[in-house]
Amino acid sequence: EKGEGGQGLTASSDGKRSEAPAVMAPFALLSGHLGSVECLAVMPTPERDRLLSGGFDSSLLVWRLPQVDADPEDNEERKEGGKGPKRRRGTDGAGIDDRGAFRHRIDEPMTRLEGATGPVTGVAWPHPVAVYATGWDRQVRMWDIKTGVNALTLPAKAAGTSLSFGVGANLIATGHTDKTICLWDPRQNEKSVMKMQLKSHSNFVTSVRWCKGNSHKLASSSNDGSVKIWDVRAKDPLHSLKTHNGKALCVEWWGPGMLTSGGTDNRINARILTLKKKE
Repeated sequence: EKGEGGQGLTASSDGKRSEAPAVMAPFALLSGHLGSVECLAVMPTPERDRLLSGGFDSSLLVWRLPQVDADPEDNEERKEGGKGPKRRRGTDGAGIDDRGAFRHRIDEPMTRLEGATGPVTGVAWPHPVAVYATGWDRQVRMWDIKTGVNALTLPAKAAGTSLSFGVGANLIATGHTDKTICLWDPRQNEKSVMKMQLKSHSNFVTSVRWCKGNSHKLASSSNDGSVKIWDVRAKDPLHSLKTHNGKALCVEWWGPGMLTSGGTDNRINARILTLKKKE
């Protein structure tokens, strides 16, 4: 996902997140997870200076991103007496000196959001004051950013693999290991606010994404190798595409009329969607 000014945000299995300008020069290294970083979301404000990260270590962390023109000497870690270069600590990064490569290094998040009891695999930050997450603990959760309180917990029947918040529909979509997609209405303050369950995939749902140009349209990918497009006003998919020779691991809209997906066949597929005209 891109940050302000063309910055790119990436997550990796060594527990680090890095942010870089459009030319992909090393800019900032954020270290705080004890396991692989599974998902990221940026605060939806003009500054876009807050980052949410979910990890396999069950942690959900909120970070303050430095500005592109910020002085590295303003790094909080330096202010607190950091002495010289530090070594990266990770499963495959031990002994690597990052100080010379990255302008900024942040070793502590602003906030640690408590509540998740298993790996966090999907996050969304649709509103400045609320973030959402799902994961292996079979829960869909919402936190109040101002207080850090886990204000809403919705029980699911299976581990969550992905989460997407549809701002237009005001619905949460989650993918699960039981091959289903669940739609939740966070406005209903009840124990169970599952609005609908979509069933068509024959293996784990790996990714779900709302279409930004159409509040009723949702895309999903699965380990069954398919990508499906849904109109959430109905229970059956509009389209079911066998896009990969192997597992389809991720899906993303490229505008309202094009859908991209990636899979274990080492390919990214892009498809243009056209609506048939009624005669």
